[in-house]
Amino acid sequence: MRNPIQKNYQLIFANLVGTLLEIYDMSIYAYFAPIIAQNFFPNSSKSIALLNTFAIFMVSFIVRPVGAVIFGHIGDTLGRKKTLVLTISLISLGTFGIGVLPNTNQIGIMAPILLVFFRIVQGLSFSGEFVGALIFLMEQAPPNRKGFMSSWAVCGGNIGLLIAALLCCMISHFCDKQQIMSWGWRVPFLLSLVGGVVSIYFRYQIVELFRIQKKVVHKFPLGQVLQKQKKQLLLILSLTCFYMVVCYLLYVCSATYLSRLADISMSRALAINSIALLLQAIMIPIIGALSDKIGRKFLIRLGIAGLIASIYPYYLTLEHGNLFWVCIAHVAISFIATFFTSILPITLIELFPPETRYSGVGLGYNMAAMLVGGATPALAIYILRVPHGTVLLSLYFIFWALLAWIGTMNLEKGVIPEEADDIISFTI
Repeated sequence: MRNPIQKNYQLIFANLVGTLLEIYDMSIYAYFAPIIAQNFFPNSSKSIALLNTFAIFMVSFIVRPVGAVIFGHIGDTLGRKKTLVLTISLISLGTFGIGVLPNTNQIGIMAPILLVFFRIVQGLSFSGEFVGALIFLMEQAPPNRKGFMSSWAVCGGNIGLLIAALLCCMISHFCDKQQIMSWGWRVPFLLSLVGGVVSIYFRYQIVELFRIQKKVVHKFPLGQVLQKQKKQLLLILSLTCFYMVVCYLLYVCSATYLSRLADISMSRALAINSIALLLQAIMIPIIGALSDKIGRKFLIRLGIAGLIASIYPYYLTLEHGNLFWVCIAHVAISFIATFFTSILPITLIELFPPETRYSGVGLGYNMAAMLVGGATPALAIYILRVPHGTVLLSLYFIFWALLAWIGTMNLEKGVIPEEADDIISFTI
């Protein structure tokens, strides 16, 4: 018989691997966006090709609310397990598809069309994966360890970013430009299939560890959310929009912006980002555990305030271009952001009771992803091309930060609502 501590470790690992793969798959597209642009839009200028590539990046976000409705309904009515296995399968297949996709010079207009198709597959599956893993971890965690346990799903995302950054950095360092253009950029996409198989295996393993009886199941949980939980839905939107801006400006697409603003090589930009991600991966469980002791609200506000104060100095440092100070600035702002990003997801999950949790959190989170997350990378590229672009990008960042701050006024101290605490008999 496995003891509770061993079961918890297996639970954490199974969900960490899934979110790791999800964020890894998404970030390698962003990291290799300039290379993908040249492969699929060879007749456009570099800036236009990059904008087109990030536009396709945005397509996957447009379909995410649709995926949230589908997977949220499955998760709330049929169980968490089915959703988590299905989403990770689709993610790995979609990413592998991009890796084997011929470029425009080989199959013409079908290349960008199929690229859009695979991004849609990824977008639909992303909508249920991260939210589902967080919910599963939170619902199985002891009452006084929910922040710590859930933080490992967020940590998995950071490790996925880190692995993607390191792998892309190695490819950029050891391959010449021609090799990267022809086959090097495909390697991280192809490896996704291996990660998918591993993740599915471990998720099937934890099914035997957590057999739970059904409690309350609504025939149409999303209807309950739209009728009775609109306030929670709006609160999720106000907080998650800023979460998306932080993730895509400071984590996922940071290497592109670092290389353009600081005028450094992509391999150095990826290395700097890797240092920051490693620090965050260490800090996330610590801050998650701290939130169990002192509450979520204070730490979230601390992160928002720190980001508002530091974003413009950060961009000024990048423009100055000194490699040492660029590295210090990026690591510092990433450390500050951890106070916000590490515990916001668990805070959102605590807003909903278990019978509508997957649908409510999934819809709110993915609506924010569609409205802000997908548009931010392309918008940032455009803003940085105009005069005083760093000022405008800082103002864009601060606008969403202030909206999130207003949202925190409606948060409690981070205690799970009474009706949501009794989840021990809810279905997986």
